[in-house]
Amino acid sequence: MNAQKMKGFTLIELMIVVAIIGIISAIAYPSYQASVTKTKRADAKTSLMNIATQFERCFTVNGQYNYTAGPPVKDCAPPLNATLNTLATTTSDKGYYTIALSNLTATTFTLTATPVATDAKCTTFVLNETGRRQYTPTTSTTLDCW
Repeated sequence: MNAQKMKGFTLIELMIVVAIIGIISAIAYPSYQASVTKTKRADAKTSLMNIATQFERCFTVNGQYNYTAGPPVKDCAPPLNATLNTLATTTSDKGYYTIALSNLTATTFTLTATPVATDAKCTTFVLNETGRRQYTPTTSTTLDCW
């Protein structure tokens, strides 16, 4: 008699494949999550830099960050409000961070980005008129945040 060849997978072979997929997933998922978080942080940094650039343009044209004399100037346009006394609380470009303005004077400003969702490593990003970049908590590193 001719022996017939068996076709298909055994249960053990199937379980080995499932175990391999589980191991690969356990390694890949945290890396994916870290990549998503890093992308969200880039949203905060980009938004802070864009707003700071608008403040610098306003300062270049008017000689002060908190320009209030006369009508609104093109270089002092949104997201800065018309009088530049406050920054309308705004969100970052992709909406992952809330941007706030503090310490606004003729020669200073401070921008702070706070995540909408939690971020354990970098809870806030801060940028001021000198370009100084800060973050909290201080247990993080510059490579983690900025």
